[in-house]
Amino acid sequence: MLTHEIKAFARAKGADLVGIASMDRYKNAPLHMSPRGHLPQAQALIVAAIHHPDAIIELCGEPTPQDIGSYSIQYTMNQRLDYISYWVGKFLEERGFIAISTPASNIWRYRPYKGREGEFLPDLSQIHAAVCAGLGEIGWSGLFLSPEYGPRQRMVSIITDAPLEPTPMYDGPSLCDRCLECVKACPTQAFTKETKGASLVEIGGKTFRYCNKNKWRCAWAEHFDINLSLPVPDEINEEVILKTLEEHGRYRGTMGCCLRYCLPPNLRVSDPEYTRVYRRRRFERLDTSEEGTPIVGKKLSERIKSKVIEVGADFASIIDVAQLEERGYNPKEYLPKASSVIFLGMEVGKESFEANDRDGVLHLSSRYNTLMRFAQLDICRYLDELGYDSMTETPLPSLIFKDLSSTQDCYKIYGAVITDAQLSADAYGSLQHFTKNCVSHVLPPTNIDKGSLTNAIQKAAVSLGFDLVGVSSVKRLDELCQQLATSIDLSDFSVRVEDKGPYHGPAEPVVTTSTVKVKKPIDYLKEASSVLVLGLHYPDSNLDRAKKPPAEAVGPYAFAHYETQNQLGYLSIKMANYLHKLGFKAVITPDLCGLSSRVANPRGPQYDATANRFAAIAAGLGELGWNGVVLTPQYGVRQQFIAIITDAPLEENPLYSGPKLCNGCMECVGDCPVGALNGEEPLTLTLEDKTFTIGQIDRLRCEWAKRYGLVAEEGPGYLGAKINVLPPDEITPDAICEAMKMKDPIQKHHTCIVEGCIAACPRRPI
Repeated sequence: MLTHEIKAFARAKGADLVGIASMDRYKNAPLHMSPRGHLPQAQALIVAAIHHPDAIIELCGEPTPQDIGSYSIQYTMNQRLDYISYWVGKFLEERGFIAISTPASNIWRYRPYKGREGEFLPDLSQIHAAVCAGLGEIGWSGLFLSPEYGPRQRMVSIITDAPLEPTPMYDGPSLCDRCLECVKACPTQAFTKETKGASLVEIGGKTFRYCNKNKWRCAWAEHFDINLSLPVPDEINEEVILKTLEEHGRYRGTMGCCLRYCLPPNLRVSDPEYTRVYRRRRFERLDTSEEGTPIVGKKLSERIKSKVIEVGADFASIIDVAQLEERGYNPKEYLPKASSVIFLGMEVGKESFEANDRDGVLHLSSRYNTLMRFAQLDICRYLDELGYDSMTETPLPSLIFKDLSSTQDCYKIYGAVITDAQLSADAYGSLQHFTKNCVSHVLPPTNIDKGSLTNAIQKAAVSLGFDLVGVSSVKRLDELCQQLATSIDLSDFSVRVEDKGPYHGPAEPVVTTSTVKVKKPIDYLKEASSVLVLGLHYPDSNLDRAKKPPAEAVGPYAFAHYETQNQLGYLSIKMANYLHKLGFKAVITPDLCGLSSRVANPRGPQYDATANRFAAIAAGLGELGWNGVVLTPQYGVRQQFIAIITDAPLEENPLYSGPKLCNGCMECVGDCPVGALNGEEPLTLTLEDKTFTIGQIDRLRCEWAKRYGLVAEEGPGYLGAKINVLPPDEITPDAICEAMKMKDPIQKHHTCIVEGCIAACPRRPI
């Protein structure tokens, strides 16, 4: 049954709760914030949730809410939810259904938009979605409450036309008894000042009543990071926020007290010696044998080590807290009842890690760390299920392993989960002992001939989840790079304008210049022999429905853009490590030739669709369209690429020789809001017996819209941003700076771009 398959798939990707909402439950919702506002033919909404580890909620936020400590795990949770949303969307598309994957958090309109009431409006409310999906209720705080975890989860949603069976509406005991702990604990008095009574929402025959807060007040510290030691004004609005930020700047993040102090009545456990907030009651322990007896000691330890490997680490070891205390480390500083520490490790090929210092591969260091944080989060959630407390995202790994980052051929990244579970410790010995005596992946065979090697690597890439796999020889790509060096004017590539101003506030543009050259594989790896090019397709409707009424949303496409690049990073790391274990070197680059641009995005500038385009055509994956973007027979323009340069002697793919993929319709030229793409003067490149013809692009004019986000029609206007500056006839760095000073001080960081030349391309798979 499809519904069961989707729920199982979401859980396999890391969800703790999964529910399905039917469209009739949205009959009272504003159309622009309902699933059918985004996808008119929507039949269901899938909601997935991840549980906040209990100890992190119960112990962090002390002595003040802005001492968040390990509560920073919320960012990892959001990244994991984005991961789930992305893959569930692809799962549905592969089965012939339409899907729009949405982000977990933080892409919204700060102000009312086109007469729509409300501020901080997301494209789709995850809180209301979870209620519609039968997972729980809304408390007085406005937070979603589940019977399993209270408010201690974060959610994400996927819209689809798949005919799924809805989860029954929650019909158990009330989860909010109006204890008003949220009201008492709020440091900005968001429940008692500037409120507008109660909001009433009817969903599935049930009415929910919650406080109608001034969201600017609610966001004072939790979103805008203003120091809570400052006086909180009686009136808070956009102007007050900006003035305070101008005078005092951002301080640091805040732990939401409404979440921390809340639990439904049946989950509350008072333990004042442990924490001043409620602990969550666990109703049954899952660490039992078939006979019902607890699994403890060595047996439980081996189970946890296996789980560590299952969630993606390369090795694991368990150390008794007493052994660490003898050496001057204090895990009980983070978890008072700590008994054991589970150490996790990941191996990274040294050449990949060292390449993170070079332009074009720098961003991958964050992907390595995210994979480790994913693994730590999964172990914490597993221990919570078993009935134990756990703590992660502490400084412990960096303190203990600060001098053990590398071996002869690889670097090691370490993580740690502290727990009160009494586990069977490994022999400690020295710190070096840990890395030599641990559970490890079995290395793949190394005695593979060239043809078999290429086949094995391509199969491995597909099994990891890549949609497109191709290989170019270094020789073929070098020939293309030589043509590029003489046919492209690199002068416009050297100019960059960056906003050095505050996160929220006026832009402070700064011009930087650098020397740009066409990079070759040997610039990354002297022993380079082959280039493995890997592609991922994102769900079509994230682009098809961008800017379309009634929702007029651009957030889902911005999500697809950044999350595809995240997934390319995660999967390519695993692919590079596979090559490394085969005995080969591998360096990952999101932009091998160094000739791509960037696109403004709420998650920071992202590589545009031209990244690795020349590597992709050299690997036989497609051809170049007039807009300069790779078209593939499978997905048209709707994919992004990453490249792995390796010394592995792989067989290269033939160049693409199928039906022509660009029909010369010039829709891309006509849909560019700044006229950056020329329809008459082509750039021609020749590779072997194939000719690639693309339109000439005015790079600075293109970047005016997509990199700097200055044109409303390209996306900012659909978020209500107060910016629409069309480019002058001659674009100079000074002109860009003057235009950037007009950027919306509140909305500027949440800029979503939908590139006109990509959205207009009508190409579909053959």
